Amino acid sequence: MSSFGKQNEKIFNLPNLLTLIRLIMIPAFLYFFFHWPVFPVWALLLFAFLTDFLDGQLARRLDEVTRFGVVFDPLVDRLFIFSVLVAYYIRGYLSLLFVLPVLARDFLVVVGYLFLKLRKVSLGVSLFGKIATFLIFSSLVMVVLPEMESWGLSIYVIGALVYLYSAFDYFLIARHVLKKEISSKSRATNFLGA
Repeated sequence: MSSFGKQNEKIFNLPNLLTLIRLIMIPAFLYFFFHWPVFPVWALLLFAFLTDFLDGQLARRLDEVTRFGVVFDPLVDRLFIFSVLVAYYIRGYLSLLFVLPVLARDFLVVVGYLFLKLRKVSLGVSLFGKIATFLIFSSLVMVVLPEMESWGLSIYVIGALVYLYSAFDYFLIARHVLKKEISSKSRATNFLGA
């Protein structure tokens, strides 16, 4: 069972290109973060945030939602957030207490995703996951700006809480889908055995 909805299989399109640019920006961000002043870092994070917003919007508006993009986009988001959080921890912008829950959540979601793929079950992106990603990206832009650091930390905490709840939301959705799948297979087996 899949919740991808209407998709085409054209991989090379503008939304997927924006996601690819965001992936390439990860090593660029890390280089600038450890070697340059705050402005290029702030600008890169803001640009990454905008590409994250635009790729999904364009995919829907241009009817270019692809199976590749549905998987690739959130994966790149996870990699970007992971890289930024580790870098922020190394430079002292965020403590381990702020970083670990988000990274643990991502680890559990990735494990759950792989398990569902083995069962040939696909889930769409949770609304709570989208909201949390928006809040975390926004907060990471703000945290590197001294005059906005306290606001950034507050938004990060809210985003992290929503992020953790989104993992629970994914669990509930996955359990519901798996129950329907098992029930459907059970009915089919009973029918064939009748």
